[in-house]
Amino acid sequence: DWGDSETLAAAQIGDFACGSGTLLSAAYQRIAFFHEMHGGDAKSLHAKMMQHGLVGIDIVHSAVHLTATMLAGAHPDTTFDGDCLLKMPYGGDDAEHPQVGSLELLSDADQPQLIGAARAAINAQAMAMGGTRGRTEDVRQIVQRVRHHRFDLVIMNPPFTRPTNHENKRDAAGRLREKESNPAYAGLSLGSTPRERSAMQRAMGDKVKALTRRAPSNDYAGLASHFVELAHRKVKTSGTVAFVLPLSAMSGKGWESARRHWRNEYQDIVVVTIAGEGDFDKSFSQDTGMGECLLTARRRPPQASGVGKRGDCGTFVSLNRAPQSSVEGELLANEIIRMREQENLPSLEGEAHLAKLVIGETEMGNIWTAELAEKGVWPSVGIKDSDLAQTAMQLAEGRLVDPRSGQSTRLPIVPLERVARIGPVDRLIGGAAEMERGAFDVKLLRGQEHKDDEKKRKSEEGFVVKPAKRVGETLTHPILWAHHYLYERTMTLQPDASGERRPGAHVPAGAESTVFFNRDFHYNAQSILVGVTERSCIGGRAWPAVTLGAPDHAYAFALWCNSTLGLLMHWWMANKTQGGRGSFTVSRIPALPVLDVAALAPQQIAAAKAAFEELRERPLLPINQIHEDEARAEIDRRLIVDVLGLGADLARPDGPLDLLRRKLAAEPQIAGKKRERVFFTEEMREGAPVIVERASRG
Repeated sequence: DWGDSETLAAAQIGDFACGSGTLLSAAYQRIAFFHEMHGGDAKSLHAKMMQHGLVGIDIVHSAVHLTATMLAGAHPDTTFDGDCLLKMPYGGDDAEHPQVGSLELLSDADQPQLIGAARAAINAQAMAMGGTRGRTEDVRQIVQRVRHHRFDLVIMNPPFTRPTNHENKRDAAGRLREKESNPAYAGLSLGSTPRERSAMQRAMGDKVKALTRRAPSNDYAGLASHFVELAHRKVKTSGTVAFVLPLSAMSGKGWESARRHWRNEYQDIVVVTIAGEGDFDKSFSQDTGMGECLLTARRRPPQASGVGKRGDCGTFVSLNRAPQSSVEGELLANEIIRMREQENLPSLEGEAHLAKLVIGETEMGNIWTAELAEKGVWPSVGIKDSDLAQTAMQLAEGRLVDPRSGQSTRLPIVPLERVARIGPVDRLIGGAAEMERGAFDVKLLRGQEHKDDEKKRKSEEGFVVKPAKRVGETLTHPILWAHHYLYERTMTLQPDASGERRPGAHVPAGAESTVFFNRDFHYNAQSILVGVTERSCIGGRAWPAVTLGAPDHAYAFALWCNSTLGLLMHWWMANKTQGGRGSFTVSRIPALPVLDVAALAPQQIAAAKAAFEELRERPLLPINQIHEDEARAEIDRRLIVDVLGLGADLARPDGPLDLLRRKLAAEPQIAGKKRERVFFTEEMREGAPVIVERASRG
C-alpha cells in the first residue's frame, strides 16, 4: 500500500556497498514519489524512513558522508533521531584479527565486538576530517537492524575486484609467496610497510573465505559474488535483490554456483544488458569500462526454495544502448514491467519471433524469456539481433533453423567434452624464466617481428606483411604460446615459442597435440577458432591443446569450429564482457556445443579430410568480416554439403548460411570499435599469406 506511511516506514532497504549513495538515494526517491502519487506526504515519511527504513554501509568515510547528504537533502529541514549510515572497519592494525568491511555482516552470529570496532573506525576518520564522533547507541542500532532476513530490498553495485595474482608471484607448488598481497583487498592503505600490507590483505582474504564457506560465492568470481551472498543472507522471504554486476556473472565459471543459487532460490528474475560495441558502451556505470548487467530477483518463499527445475525461465532484456536519462530509464522499466505482466513474452526456445522493446517510435532493444540453465552459462545477453540469438539457441540444441522460413534440420551437436579433451592450463606448461611454475621455460620466437608490423600498421594507411618464417621444425619442444594474429589467418599454425624443460619437470598429460583451441578470441582481429599444426606441439596460454578420440577426427573438428556455425556457437557461449572479444577459460571450453565428429561415418571423415587439405592454406578474414569472406563460405559449403550431406540450398549465395554470416558480422560484440578492414592479395608464399590491411575511410 504505497499510500500507507506506516507500511513504508516498516520496510527495510539496504545497500552494503553504498559508495556515494546513488542507488540507495534513487530507491528512496522512488518510494517517496509513489507515496505522494497515492496521496501520502513524503515529508512526513522522511524522518521514519531515515531512522528505521534505510541502511547504507561502506568502508570509505567520505562516501558515507556523501550518502548522508543525498538522503537528508530530500527534506533538509526535517530532523530525525538515530543514524541510517555506517562506516565499517576495514583492515585494522592486527593481521591476526582482520576486519573486512561490510562482509563482516556475513556472520550468522551476533558480533558485539563489531559495534566497538565500527565506532572506533568512525571516530578515527571523523577526527582526521574534522568531523564529529559517532554515538555508540547509533552504531548499535544499525548493527542490530542489519541482521539476517530483515530487508525488503537489497540494492547494490558491489566492487568487482578479484583476488588474482600474476603467476610469477606463486611458488612451484602454486602457493602465493608470503611477501605477496591479495589485490582484492588492496584498495586502502592497510599497513605502514609492504610486508604488513601484504600480511593484512592475505588475512582478510582468509577471513572472507571462512565467512563464505559452503556458500555459492567464491574468489574466482571476485568480491561481487561475496556481496551477492551477503544480500541473500539479509533479504527476507519474498524480498527483492537488485544488482549491478559484471557481465561475466552470466557466463563465468566462477559464477556458476551463484547462477544455480539464483535459479533455485529466486523467482521473477530479470537480466538487463547492453549490446554495445566498446567496453564503455556495454556498461551502465560511467567509469567501469567493462560489460555489466542489471539483475533483479525476488526470493522464493520457504516452501518453494530449492525447487528450481528444468523449464524455469527468466526475462532477458538486451538494450541497444544505455538509457540516456532517468526519464528514459523509467520509460524502459515501465515497458519491461508491462510486457512481463502480459505473461505471453516469446521464449528464446520457441518458434515465434521475439519481442521488440519500443518506446514511442524508437526501438530500444529486445525482450524475451529463456530457460535458466542449472549448469553452464546464461548466454542470451548483450545481443542485438534477436533472430540470431534464437538461431544460436536452437543450434545448441541440435537444430539448424532457417531464420527466414523457420524450416529446421537436425544436426548431431554435443558438448565438446564428448568428443575431445582440453589440455592443461598454461601455468602448468610454464612461462618466462622467472616464473617457477610449469614444466618449461618458454622463449618466444616471433615477438619483435609482430611488434614491428603493429607499429607499421598504426603509422601507415596500408602495408604488406611479409610471410612468416617457418620455425619449430628442429625444436625439441615447440610451443604454441601467444597470439600473432597477422600469422594466424589459415587453419594451419606454426609454433611461435621454444620450451626448455626444467630439471625434474614432466610434460603434463594432454599438453601435446596437433589441434589447438583459441581460448581468447578477438573477433575483430583474428580469423580462426581452431588451428592445426603439421607436427606435434605443446599448447600454451593462447592455444590449449585439443586431444580428439581419433586422429582423423581433427579434420571435421577444424572445419566445424572455423565454419559459420562453429563460430556462432563460440560467440553464443563466450564471455562477452569486452567488446570485439569472446573468451573461454580452459575449464569452460568442454561445455561448448560442437559437431559430434565421433558419430560421423567413415565416408564423412574422408570428405572432411579432403576438404580440409584443400582449404587449410586459404587465408581467412577476421570474424567481423565473415560476411565478405569467400574462403569462409567455401568452408561452410564443404562442411554442409560434402561432409554432412545436407541440401546445397543451405550454403547457396544469399541462402541461410549467408544470412547468418551477415547477421553475425553485424553484431556489436563481433566488430567492437574496430573500423579497419583486412584485404588479401592473391599471392601465397610458404608460411603465412601475404595480407594487406587498410584503415577505413568512413
